[in-house]
Amino acid sequence: MIDPKKFKPLRSVALLSREGTSKAAEVVGVSRGELLVEGVDGLLEGTLLKLQFKLPHVRQEMVVDVRVIGEIGDGTPAAPLLTRVRLARATEDVMREIDRFLARAPESAGAPAAPAQPPPAAAPGAHTGAGNGPKTLGIGAVVGGRYQITAQLTPDSAFLDFEGVDRSTGNPVLLRALRPDHLTDEAWLERFRELNLAARAIQHPHVLRIFDYVSESSREVVITEHARGPRLTQLLKTRGPFALESLGRLASQVLAGLAAVRAKNLPYGCIHPGRVRIASGFNARVSDLAVAQMLPLACIAADDDALAYLPPEARLGAVPTERAEVFSVGMLLYAVAIGRTPFSADERAGLEIQPDLEPTPPGESDPPVPEVLVSIIERAIAVDPLARFPTLGDLAAELTPLFEDAPQARPAQSRILVVEDDPSLRYLIVTLLRSAGYDVLVAENGIDALEIAFREPLDLICLDIRMPRMDGFEVCMVLRSDERTKKIRILVISVVTSQDSVTLMESLGASDFLPKPFEEADLLTRVSTLLAR
Repeated sequence: MIDPKKFKPLRSVALLSREGTSKAAEVVGVSRGELLVEGVDGLLEGTLLKLQFKLPHVRQEMVVDVRVIGEIGDGTPAAPLLTRVRLARATEDVMREIDRFLARAPESAGAPAAPAQPPPAAAPGAHTGAGNGPKTLGIGAVVGGRYQITAQLTPDSAFLDFEGVDRSTGNPVLLRALRPDHLTDEAWLERFRELNLAARAIQHPHVLRIFDYVSESSREVVITEHARGPRLTQLLKTRGPFALESLGRLASQVLAGLAAVRAKNLPYGCIHPGRVRIASGFNARVSDLAVAQMLPLACIAADDDALAYLPPEARLGAVPTERAEVFSVGMLLYAVAIGRTPFSADERAGLEIQPDLEPTPPGESDPPVPEVLVSIIERAIAVDPLARFPTLGDLAAELTPLFEDAPQARPAQSRILVVEDDPSLRYLIVTLLRSAGYDVLVAENGIDALEIAFREPLDLICLDIRMPRMDGFEVCMVLRSDERTKKIRILVISVVTSQDSVTLMESLGASDFLPKPFEEADLLTRVSTLLAR
C-alpha cells in the first residue's frame, strides 16, 4: 500500500532511460521530492536515470532526472515491489506542476482519482480514458484529449487509419485504430498494449516511431509519426522489380530497422511489403511492430498476399523466431528482385490448407538477378527453419559482398574504409556510401582495419568503438602514430556517446563523431564535409 501521508496515488505510463537503453514502467505514487515506480527492480541505489511520465492535468509529458534510493514492498499482491526514486534535476515548471497535482483534491482533478489497480480494459501504462473519448472517429474528433483527426485514410485489414495533429506540439501524426473484431480477446489486447508501449523506446531512422497509445471508449488507438510516402506494396505494383542497387539499399535499411527492434528485445514477427513505408529520399521505414507479431492468421490472410510472407511454422501456429523473420525478409527480397511472390494466386489462396508448400525458385527475370542473390534468397525462404540463416545478421553478412560488387551509381570520388562489427549496420553504411558514389572497403574489427589502412590508400575511415580484437580507441591511436596513416580523416560512428569517450577520441585524433542511431542524410553530410577539408 502507498502511504497516503507520503505519496499521492497516480497511474501514469513512464519511460526510464539510462545510457541509451529504455524500459517501460509506471509511476504509481508522487511526493514533493520522490516518486514510486512499478515495473522495474534490481536497480542499484544511487543509479541516475531519466524518467518520462505524465500528470493527469498536464497535456505534455514531464521529463526529469531521478536517482534510485531504494525499494519497498515484498512482491506480493498486497505489497508489490516498488522502486523509490528521488528527483535529482527538475525545472521550476515541472516542480510547479507536481505541487499543483499534490494540492488537487481527488474530486477536483477533472476526473475520479486513479484507482489502486488499473481498470481491466487498460494495460499498465496505457493512456486510458474509458468512456471519455469521441463517440465516433471522424474529422474533428479528439483522441486521448490530445490528438485531433484531420483526414481519413484508406483502411487495411487490421486498422482504421487517420491523419491527425498533436494539439500539444502542432506536429502531424498518424492515428491507427484497431478494427472492432480485434477487441474481443482481452488477453490478446493486453499483450498488444504492452508491445506498443515498449516499442515507444525505439528511435531509429528506419523504424516508424510510435509516440503514444490510447485506450478509451472501447477503442485501441496507436499514435505514430506520419511518414508520408507509399507502402512498398504500391511501389511493387507500379514499378515492378527493383534494380540491384535499389534492392541493396532497401534491404540494408529494412535489416537495420529490424536490428533496432531486436536490440530492444521486441521480435518483429512477420514483415511484408505492406509493413514497409518508403518516405522521401527512398527512406524505408518498417512499421506496425506489435501487429506484425500478433495478428491472427485470418487477418494476415485477408491482407493481400501477406500470408505468403509468413513462414510455414508460423502458419501452423508456432511462435515466430528470428529464423521466421529471416524467411519474411527473404520473401521480401524475392518480391523486390523478381516483382512477385513465389506463389501463384491459387497457391496463395491454399496456403492455410497447405502451409508447408515449397516456394517456386526464382526463374528468369528482367532485370536479371545474380545467381548469388538467388542462392541467398532460396536459403532464406527454405521451408525447414534449420536450413535458413540463423539470424538476420547472418543474412546481412551474406548480402554485403554482393552489393559491394554492384555497379556504382557514378564514378568513385574518394576511398572510404568502413570498420563496423555489426553486420546489419555495416551493410547499411556500405550500401549508403556506395550509392553516393564512394569507393568503399570493409573491415569487421580493428586488426583487419589496420591491415587495410597500411596497405590501401584511404581518404576517410568510418570507425566504430566497441569491436572485437581491438577497439576503436586503440585503432585511432595506432593510425595517428604511423606516418603512413596519420593524415587519414577519421569519422567515429558509435553508440558510446559519453562525454569522456568523445573527449578521449578527439584527443587521439578523431576528426568527427557521429552517434548511433543516425540519420542517413547526417552521415552523408559528415562524410562529404570531412572529405572537403
